[in-house]
Amino acid sequence: MIRALLSALLLSLLLACGCASTPSSGAVTQPLDESRTITAGTAIPPSVERLPAQEEAAAPDDRSGVGPLLRVPDIVGDGEAFAVEFEAPGAQRVDLLWRGRTLTLSAPDPRTGIFKALLPVPLDEKAESLPLVVAAHWADGKREHFTADLAVNRRSYPVQRLTVEPKFVTPPKEMEEKIKRDRAEMRAAVRTVSAHRYWNLPMLRPIPGDVTSQYGLRRVFNEQARNPHRGLDLRGGEGDPIHAADDGIIVLVSDHYYGGKTVVIDHGLGVLTAYLHLSGFNAHTGQQVKRGDVIGFVGSTGRVTGPHLHLSLYALGESINPLPLLSNK
Repeated sequence: MIRALLSALLLSLLLACGCASTPSSGAVTQPLDESRTITAGTAIPPSVERLPAQEEAAAPDDRSGVGPLLRVPDIVGDGEAFAVEFEAPGAQRVDLLWRGRTLTLSAPDPRTGIFKALLPVPLDEKAESLPLVVAAHWADGKREHFTADLAVNRRSYPVQRLTVEPKFVTPPKEMEEKIKRDRAEMRAAVRTVSAHRYWNLPMLRPIPGDVTSQYGLRRVFNEQARNPHRGLDLRGGEGDPIHAADDGIIVLVSDHYYGGKTVVIDHGLGVLTAYLHLSGFNAHTGQQVKRGDVIGFVGSTGRVTGPHLHLSLYALGESINPLPLLSNK
């Protein structure tokens, strides 16, 4: 009897100092400065709640005294983005380490108290799984790391073979320098990472037209393979108004050889939308826009055969499929 009482007392002391686990829960407590790895079927804090990439969490219930909660999807597809939600009451800042990049979330959503981000999986990503490291910074100066491995599913994208005039395949030599400048300008714009989050999911569909060319489409022009289609083509008539997909700041208004008249909006935390082939602008660089504002008009400028809107969506500089993140309206 005395031995049993001593064993029970020792177990209680170990649990109180975070040195043992309870057989019933499987949870293991660790010092704040040590890494925590999250794998399927474990109860190592923080718990992981798997959600679809585009699903937004409702306002949380009272979670006082409850440990951090990380929400990520089970599987992520190449060419797609996924939402990250990290609920950590008392955290002052959160750093997300993803594919060699660090995205700093300086404040949680004021409505829900949740840190939110949108992270990309590049088209044709070859890795079978990718690690997401979450570093939470607390008010007392301590930092805590959590790691979650996300499985990558290679998507199957369609192939389109087209016969077009040679000018649509090979640009004239005198335009080579302009094309280089255009690409550099676009690359710099879509790599913008600003500290404030303006976006909310799902985003607004900029025009109501049907999809005429899917993201990731493998195009072959005159039997010559070209880069995959890194955007979404939406049907529209010449002059139809184009609406901003979400709140943000205009970071580029330009006229490119391939993209024609182009507008790029920064929605914050590395998320941007680009609108190509416009017939005219209703925006200027540095302008703050609201979701639904008219920023331009459907056209056929650049290297296209007819009027439509090419919509691109970027996360941390990577082109991703906009369609799963758009509303149906």
